[in-house]
Amino acid sequence: MATNYRAKEIERTESDGSSDWILLNPRCAEFNVGYNVVVTGTVTSWTIEGTMDDPAGSTPRAFSVATGSASGAGSFTTPVLAVRVTTVGVTAGEGVLVQLLQAGY
Repeated sequence: MATNYRAKEIERTESDGSSDWILLNPRCAEFNVGYNVVVTGTVTSWTIEGTMDDPAGSTPRAFSVATGSASGAGSFTTPVLAVRVTTVGVTAGEGVLVQLLQAGY
């Protein structure tokens, strides 16, 4: 049922670096997050990073959930409190859009 899902988007354009953290719900009965990465133009690499730390507190410790250099899709089932996208080699005016859909949230 579509009303049980909430899509979130992270966009990183025109510069290298990390987006803001996007909170997820780590307490779902079955944690599962699908992602779709849309690359426009040239991007050397993108990394979806997760953290189990509260991003509102001190500097969160990030770890890689998924990486790539082209558009793609996948999922991850390791519970995390928040995710962000980090990009390298973004050409001006281009970038990465990450769409996230968490089951049961």
